Amino acid sequence: MLLFVCQAREDLQQVRSEVAGLPSSGQLRLVAVERDEAVEGLARVTAEGERLRERLRLAEESGAEERRGLQQQVEELQGQLQEVGGGAGRAASDRQCMPCIEFLVLQLSGQNASLSQRISSQRETVSRLETELQSSSEALAKCRADAKQHGSRARQLQVGGAGGWGM
Repeated sequence: MLLFVCQAREDLQQVRSEVAGLPSSGQLRLVAVERDEAVEGLARVTAEGERLRERLRLAEESGAEERRGLQQQVEELQGQLQEVGGGAGRAASDRQCMPCIEFLVLQLSGQNASLSQRISSQRETVSRLETELQSSSEALAKCRADAKQHGSRARQLQVGGAGGWGM
């Protein structure tokens, strides 16, 4: 009987030392909360990235459509210039229409530059969000690995502790 009591005391001491090395339930809860926050943050960043990609796609489509429309206007104006007249009358007409054409070219160039800036800005935003997404994914993976490791260790202690007390 004395041997059984000594063995039980040794087992109890061993379990206490193992438990002392484990994170507390408060620490495990904190890890779980951090993991949940990381998952929520990842979902937010992913959704924001998708929204920005869609905005970028729409802006690119809109810019391309606007450029096509402006190009068509230029072609129509050039067609009208050709219809206005030929020979000496055409040369005079060309001189009169030249300021108009130059104005349209400048206007189109400005709009093209503005659209290019918008696209560039949105690409930078998407790139920044993708970087944040990658960082959040890595943090989430680390939290998951830590939580898995802590859960595994806790299960080992529960199984080991239950087997030791059953003797």
